[in-house]
Amino acid sequence: MAETVMEKTQEIKGKGNGKRMMVIGIILALAVVGGAGIAWYYSYQNSHYIVTENANVTGELINIAPGGSGVINEWLVQTGSKVTENQVIGSIEVTAGGSSVTQLLRAPADGTVIKTDATVGKPVAPGQVLAVLTDMNDLYVEANIKETFINEVAKGQLVEVTFDAADGVVLNGEVQSIGLAATSIFSLLPDTNSGGSFTKVTRVIPVRINLPDDSGVSVLPGMNAKVKVHL
Repeated sequence: MAETVMEKTQEIKGKGNGKRMMVIGIILALAVVGGAGIAWYYSYQNSHYIVTENANVTGELINIAPGGSGVINEWLVQTGSKVTENQVIGSIEVTAGGSSVTQLLRAPADGTVIKTDATVGKPVAPGQVLAVLTDMNDLYVEANIKETFINEVAKGQLVEVTFDAADGVVLNGEVQSIGLAATSIFSLLPDTNSGGSFTKVTRVIPVRINLPDDSGVSVLPGMNAKVKVHL
């Protein structure tokens, strides 16, 4: 009788072990399939797209500055003001040779004032930026693409663009131009690698991406963007 009970117990344990091994086998199989699926996904993405979050909205920024030193005696615009080409936006009183001359400051192009740093009565120096102007209807995205991928980018390629400020909105842009130098060349302190030590850093090339005119998305210069270039 005891032997019969023991045999049944061993039989139950054997069945339990078999089920356990089957479950483990299924889990391992799912893990392998899932891993293969993830590997395929990333392989497909890397061979069909270039994706970067190193991108932002910008435009043609125009600095407005006086040609000589003097004192601001009139300032007619503020941030958000729309101006037309050659419109007078202010004036400064320039003193030279004991006499004062009024110098008019004019907008060099149509656009919107996005920054101003001018106060009536404030002294200014030649070249001091008093306002920044841009065309808010001609903004674009500048994406910094790694040098290891830049040869795969070509003018006219489709680009999906998303913005942190417009969650869920995807715009279809287009590569308009590719920079002819890495951004590091234009740094205030360019890396000359003239020292005894050298650390190699992957450089990035600026790529200009046009946005559709009727996007309906309100974006501002400096906003973050993410781009997905279709190869």
